[in-house]
Amino acid sequence: MSGFADTKVILAAHGAGDCSEANRRIAAIAAALSAEHQFSGVTAAFKLGTPSWLDAAQQADAGQTVVVPVMTSDGYFRRTVLPRSVEAAQSAGRVRITPPVGTHPLVRDAMCRLVRDGIAELSRNGRAALMVIVGHGTAREPRSRQATLDVCDSLCTALPHHEIMPAYLDAEPRVEDVVAESTVTRVVVAPFFIGGGRHATTDIADRLGVRFSPGRPFPARVMADNRELVFCAPLLDTEELVEVIRDLAAGCWERPTRSPCHGL
Repeated sequence: MSGFADTKVILAAHGAGDCSEANRRIAAIAAALSAEHQFSGVTAAFKLGTPSWLDAAQQADAGQTVVVPVMTSDGYFRRTVLPRSVEAAQSAGRVRITPPVGTHPLVRDAMCRLVRDGIAELSRNGRAALMVIVGHGTAREPRSRQATLDVCDSLCTALPHHEIMPAYLDAEPRVEDVVAESTVTRVVVAPFFIGGGRHATTDIADRLGVRFSPGRPFPARVMADNRELVFCAPLLDTEELVEVIRDLAAGCWERPTRSPCHGL
């Protein structure tokens, strides 16, 4: 990859606060990409944390700035909040906001692999399992659900013998309702969230009556309400994430496409 020496990249993540593991790991990705010297610099910025999206955009110079939304969907924050922050910065240079990380085909492949790892935790017998892909969802932006549905479509192709359902924290159907209404007693729960923040590590588990001890590795298998549940790792743990960010920053991929899940 070449020709981007004058391009500054901002990784715009929601974040979970300056002291959070999620923010620390996004900042580490930015530092690693910056050290590759493919771009003039790579900065992590946060809705919850410092620097803010606005502060990072204000620091953009007269060159080109590419903002990569480290988000799963083309929802409220990507379509409304982030553009407002960029516009408010009134940068003298050119600013381009890419599609969100979660709509890239490689992310759907990564989700397939995480679910496959969850299935492996239930491999001691051949009984059917329910796969629940949990996105955020919001009533403020109906399109925020689409990336989760795209992941489910990919999984349906790759795993035709399993039941696969979308669920959400802040939209219907809620994750707790999807699990409660199923007659299947073996469930793989895959959080469709980029970071290791509260949504991925705590909120989904709380909805299903589960509490994890700090630092517990994923996939994690537990029993709750007479069901065997396996919680998959968040996307921040996957090797594909850096490659996706590189792709988006360089403009190598611009439009959502459907792809099969490789290696399943």
